Amino acid sequence: TNRGAPMKVLLTLNDVEPAVRLNAILEREGVDTAVVSPLDDLRGEISRFKPDLVVLTGNLGDPIKLQIVQDQLWSGTSVIGLADVEDPELRERLRTLGFTDVITKPISADELFLAVRRVLDRKRLTEATGLIGQSNEINEVLLKIEQIAPVSSTVIIEGESGTGKELVAQAIHKLSPRRGKPF
Repeated sequence: TNRGAPMKVLLTLNDVEPAVRLNAILEREGVDTAVVSPLDDLRGEISRFKPDLVVLTGNLGDPIKLQIVQDQLWSGTSVIGLADVEDPELRERLRTLGFTDVITKPISADELFLAVRRVLDRKRLTEATGLIGQSNEINEVLLKIEQIAPVSSTVIIEGESGTGKELVAQAIHKLSPRRGKPF
């Protein structure tokens, strides 16, 4: 799914070692990256770099960081948080506040790259289909669209009135081998 301009990821450097290793992997995979130290102006860097994804480390519950996450939610930028301790309640609260995902450290750079790639792939799919959302249900629909689009059989899309069946049909068409033909 490497179409269009390269995706952009901004990493915060509160944890130097995983950030540097992840940065190296992302660059090798053709992703544009920016690394921001805790002393830098994170907000300024985000508005200058315009990332598709921000990976936040340090105190995720910090009000300044939470405000940044809320701002990113409005701009369509995904945010992955790296938490210091496993806390399912905190993870759920942070996801409710706008984090795309919250991952507990320690995590290998390779595992973190896979999580980042999942988010970037989902973002590409969202841009390609116009179906936007972070809920498990939307993710499930996007996954099914991705699976069914290459298949050349008839598809029946069911659902209540106003649930977006036509958007799903258009998304399947956009990702299918028939995308150049009439809808």
